[in-house]
Amino acid sequence: MSLFYNKHFSILSNPYPIFPEHFTISERSHTPQTIVGNFAELLDLTRALGKYYTIFYNGPQCGSSAPDHMHFQAGTKNIMPIEYEFNKMVNRLPRAVIGNGKIEVRFFEEFLRYFISFESRDKGELLFAFKTFVNAFKKISEPHNEPMMNLNVSYQEDIWRLIIFPRQVHRPIQFFADAEKQLLISPAAVDMSGIFITPRKEDFEKIKQDDVIDIFKQVTITKEYFEFLRKKIGEIFI
Repeated sequence: MSLFYNKHFSILSNPYPIFPEHFTISERSHTPQTIVGNFAELLDLTRALGKYYTIFYNGPQCGSSAPDHMHFQAGTKNIMPIEYEFNKMVNRLPRAVIGNGKIEVRFFEEFLRYFISFESRDKGELLFAFKTFVNAFKKISEPHNEPMMNLNVSYQEDIWRLIIFPRQVHRPIQFFADAEKQLLISPAAVDMSGIFITPRKEDFEKIKQDDVIDIFKQVTITKEYFEFLRKKIGEIFI
């Protein structure tokens, strides 16, 4: 069973839920997973469901379970640490917010992984800022592929909050290790947002703090690349 959202997407119950309520929002036509051409849909979807749910997107090589079929996911709001700890993290930022009065952009680098936030009431400003980010990220990514990213999007008090996790690898070395050292963890938006998913009981029981720190270090981009993105995004506000 599914609920038609608009002309393009259907909302279905996720068969392997992580949250009390968890949905897969898939395009009805069979098209590849890509955020290019679908970002406006993501914003509209978040506004429609934002009272109760957070919407997230996994790039085709970023933990996504179906890279050959375009989809978003929605989960119960304010369960992921990135959501309920966001304001605390903002207060710890060493640098001021940048923006133009219509959008606020922040760069986070002290929380084990690098990420960027856009906050705005203006859909057009978000579209332009995200396009700027994608074009900059393409310059330091593999050619012909979508830049690797996970997105976490919420909507409250008429404001969108987009959190972008730029990435450099799909899976950590622990995923491919021999049985004794293996951790079947393939970080996606939920993991990057602070909830590590361990599909196997043995992984849940043996994962340590150092493993989490190391996995974040492997999948996030380098400081050099993060500074490049900071510069390119900052240029649009000069």
